[in-house]
Amino acid sequence: MSRVPVWTAALALAGATLGCNGQSLYPPRVVARHELVLRYDNRFELWGEGRPVATAYRFEGLTDYVGCVPAARAHAQDAEADGRAVGPLMVSGGVLAGVGLGGLGGLAFLNKNNAAMGAVFGVGIGVELTALVLVLVGRGNELSASGHAVDAMNYYNDAVGRSGQGCRR
Repeated sequence: MSRVPVWTAALALAGATLGCNGQSLYPPRVVARHELVLRYDNRFELWGEGRPVATAYRFEGLTDYVGCVPAARAHAQDAEADGRAVGPLMVSGGVLAGVGLGGLGGLAFLNKNNAAMGAVFGVGIGVELTALVLVLVGRGNELSASGHAVDAMNYYNDAVGRSGQGCRR
């Protein structure tokens, strides 16, 4: 059975991260005064009135801007709630991933106490799996927050944004 060399996997992961950079280079020419516009400069940004209103992944301030449109407000609240959860989930997952490496301490018991070695390795694997779950849930929240923010923008623009009215009078 053939085994994939470690360097091939590392190269694939490095290549995958290169595709995560980018920016929107074409600003819209005609935008109503209070209309929201989505921009991307390595993160999503919602702009209105020539300034950033909310940025990913937290989207703070979006609910205040779109609050007069009930459907937009609901999506903005969901975007902000999901965005607030991203940081703690990712940080705790990263910390646990570091702690889980302590499972390699089981090597100290190699050929001395196989039961202790297995237990330490097992705990390390369990901690690593927990870390992975936390990071994946955090990433899911990040994607959900962006989706809700775009929905909030669309509901808001359809109701009042593109007519130039906005929620602040």
